[in-house]
Amino acid sequence: MDWIDQYMALFVGRRDDHSVQLETGLYARAGLPLDRARVLAHLRGNVSLASYLIDERGLCGRAVMDADEENGFFCLASVQQQLRAGNIPAWLERSRRGAHLWIFTDRPISPALLRAWLLPFCPAGVEFYPKQDQTRGVGSAIRLPFGIHRRSGRRYGFVEASPAGEWHAIGRRISDQVAYLFDQARAIPPAVIATTSAPAREQKKPFSSPGRPHSPVGEYPDIRAWNAAQNPFTVIGRYVDLDRRGGGRCPFGEHHANGRDDHSFQVYEPGTPGGYCWYCHTWQAGGSVFDFLRMYHGLTVAEAWARAKRGELW
Repeated sequence: MDWIDQYMALFVGRRDDHSVQLETGLYARAGLPLDRARVLAHLRGNVSLASYLIDERGLCGRAVMDADEENGFFCLASVQQQLRAGNIPAWLERSRRGAHLWIFTDRPISPALLRAWLLPFCPAGVEFYPKQDQTRGVGSAIRLPFGIHRRSGRRYGFVEASPAGEWHAIGRRISDQVAYLFDQARAIPPAVIATTSAPAREQKKPFSSPGRPHSPVGEYPDIRAWNAAQNPFTVIGRYVDLDRRGGGRCPFGEHHANGRDDHSFQVYEPGTPGGYCWYCHTWQAGGSVFDFLRMYHGLTVAEAWARAKRGELW
């Protein structure tokens, strides 16, 4: 198997059709097979293509999170850490406005199972592919890696963080990156997903002076459900002096000049229960209540989650 075959095995879902990026940046269905010749044209920059992740059998062997917000790259870098802590390999690809996070499974599974398993890790405001539990058509397409974006004129590759926190490409050439990714372990889906209905969203309440953080003890199926049970203004307000709009000084001083932030930290109501609720404009990073407490106390994801389940994550 050469690296083109490896590329197709990694990134291509449906092979009897695909999508083509227009000069506007939008995509149009091609109605043609996605074969080696088309993939080579994509990699050479002659066309820019997108793949439908659900294949002809109705199965899917990969999931992608697509973050286009100003903090999208760092948002997905945080999700990557969280997934890897749970033994779910995930790979970060830069994009025009943010990043894509790819998860490759050890075998194709139903989109419904894939979504039930991985969607709870997806932050609010981030797109998750596949977008459908099942489809009678072709579903939604995601841009194939290493092509030239028709609007930016640039290629984007996969990156990893060094121990010093600097981001670098995982290989010098496209073929090197593909071979590296192909050799890595795949994510192993659970046989059964324990599902639970999402908690009802609280009405937005005016901010008040913070008191003791609320970290109720209970059985939570995942970190998102735990986050949904917290009041971000109350919890984060225990550590940051917030104004009436939820603004304050970022407590992570190592990311600011002279170790001190002026006023670039913002707490806000999550877009969905358990989603992201704070952002530092200087650092260009943010996260959930869980992310804040984990980083503030210098804990790993596993250590913080163990404390959270005991009601001890303050």
